[in-house]
Amino acid sequence: MALKKYATKDGIPAEQQAVAIELKDGTFAVEEPDDTSGLQTALDSERTKREAAEALAKKVANDLKRLEAERKAATHGLTAEELEKIRVEASAEAEGKLAAKEKELEAERTANRQKDIGSAFKSLAGDTKFLAAKLDDLFRLHGDEYDLTQDGKLMVKGKPGIDPKKHMEGLAKTRPEWVEGTKAAGGGAAGDMSASAVTAGLSVQDAMKNPTALFAAANSK
Repeated sequence: MALKKYATKDGIPAEQQAVAIELKDGTFAVEEPDDTSGLQTALDSERTKREAAEALAKKVANDLKRLEAERKAATHGLTAEELEKIRVEASAEAEGKLAAKEKELEAERTANRQKDIGSAFKSLAGDTKFLAAKLDDLFRLHGDEYDLTQDGKLMVKGKPGIDPKKHMEGLAKTRPEWVEGTKAAGGGAAGDMSASAVTAGLSVQDAMKNPTALFAAANSK
């Protein structure tokens, strides 16, 4: 580093006074950093040249690949346009296979989710005393009324505020003949309908005209 002289210490910039050197002749000096602006300019220039050279090398490599592809295409009687068409078609085919695979995986996920819903549904139906022999039929008729929460628990589809167990109990009231130990008034389907109507607070006539009203009335209790 070069030394810069000052006649008095007071003449030295305040930020440099603490490192000032007192000379024998009574003057003062401080070290000045070397001027590296020229070096920095040279480095910037070299970096720019290097980046340009790398870009040119990349372009040359790509051009060589394209020319090689065109040469091979010409060898096999194909033009560059025909070769590009083949490449596009191959890419489309690959994308089509990927889309088909994704569709297959989605179908598999849906099937697995349906199995999970069915398992939870039948477990709850069994706890509600539905006959084991009727669980499959019950799920076919009412399985679409249920879904799973994000943590895998059974819920009434579109009605997160309704207790799934209460909903299942409502189903049991509309189908007492499928419930273990149900004692209907009278015999056969008419007796079952009568018992359900009484439970739901409806007349037997209304229940016969509109069986779904049994479930709606029972589920609202």
